[in-house]
Amino acid sequence: MGAEDVSVTLGLSTIDASSLPEADASASFGGNAYRYLSGPMTWWTAARICEALGGHLATISSEEELAMAAELCGGSPVWLGGSDAAEEDVWTWITGEELSWTAWMPLEPDDDRENDEGGEDYLYLTAEGRWGDAPGSRTMGCLCEIEGAGDAPVPGRPWRILCKGIEPADGAFSLTAAVSDGTEGPLSGTIYAAAYDGRGRMVSYAVLGAVSVQPEETGEVSGSLSIPEGDAGPETLTVRLFLLSGDGTPLSSAVVAG
Repeated sequence: MGAEDVSVTLGLSTIDASSLPEADASASFGGNAYRYLSGPMTWWTAARICEALGGHLATISSEEELAMAAELCGGSPVWLGGSDAAEEDVWTWITGEELSWTAWMPLEPDDDRENDEGGEDYLYLTAEGRWGDAPGSRTMGCLCEIEGAGDAPVPGRPWRILCKGIEPADGAFSLTAAVSDGTEGPLSGTIYAAAYDGRGRMVSYAVLGAVSVQPEETGEVSGSLSIPEGDAGPETLTVRLFLLSGDGTPLSSAVVAG
């Protein structure tokens, strides 16, 4: 087993604030917060991410709001929260209201059902800063809107744990682990390592060391994890790293070998 940077990424079925991508840009308008995420992602994935952020895909109701959104997204196409999937040609926002104001590109919406993606039922902000319709399976960035959070701070990046080196040596794994990328801090915590056999039972456990780092810095620790005697050789084991805060709260984990 060689050194490898591996970290755990949660699937959308279990998405929560600690596993969300960081916003590429943020703004406030009309008392609400807006988060631009470059993706790319489908409309349905975008809707779930915005929901997990505590909001919804953006709903646009004025030229001023449209201009803010276009500037925030830097000319990149992004999903908005409109759709006529429930009833053709009846466009509604994801929040339930019908569109009372529109900014369609010329000849849009055209619901091009001759394409290979089965029609165009979802609203997006075009590179020109107007609206178009597209299949929900197309991938692009998204704009999330969080109502009433215009003055709220942008959520920071969670700390990530990774393995910088792992080698079997003299009945043990020699490990170097690091924490990085976090903006919530400063961080004071402890890195642990554990080995599991093929049936998922923990067979070895060790404290690699304490870390104390400032936001956006990287901290490293090195230590060893014993390899049990018997049939469970290093090639049959799975090794995991765990980062816990000073009060024992789990912050991050990673599978580093197996």
